[in-house]
Amino acid sequence: MLAFAIVMLLAAAAMLTPIFKRHDEAAAPLGLGRAACVGLPVGMVAGLLGAGGGFLTVPALNLLAGLPIAQAIGTSLLIITTQAIAGFLGQQASVSIEPRLVLTLCICSAVGSIGGAQLTGRIPAARLRRVFGILIALVGVGVLLRQIFALLRGS
Repeated sequence: MLAFAIVMLLAAAAMLTPIFKRHDEAAAPLGLGRAACVGLPVGMVAGLLGAGGGFLTVPALNLLAGLPIAQAIGTSLLIITTQAIAGFLGQQASVSIEPRLVLTLCICSAVGSIGGAQLTGRIPAARLRRVFGILIALVGVGVLLRQIFALLRGS
């Protein structure tokens, strides 16, 4: 979890600071080699830490692959879905799931995603990126503090 928090804070810093060139306009099509160079490390971190999702995929797509932020968000949702299906297929033999819980979460997440997608088009790219970076930073700090307090308590 400590590594997870550090990766989140690095992703937030990349979104909030001018280290990388931001892509707010339509970029040239992403070549397969560049896509592989972005996707492989993101997938490795996701597999290693058990998470990756939007907090890692969106900055990678926007800052490294050159997609505009709104397009990076939409693209990351498809990537995350694919990762989730692959992860589920890999775990299904050894993990028991509660079907009603999964169905409820899937339906509610889908409805929320549709609402969020409607908002994305109404928010300027720079503000969307800033809000995203701040959200990642807050969650990263929360996870980091939780780990620090756990270490101090000796748990």
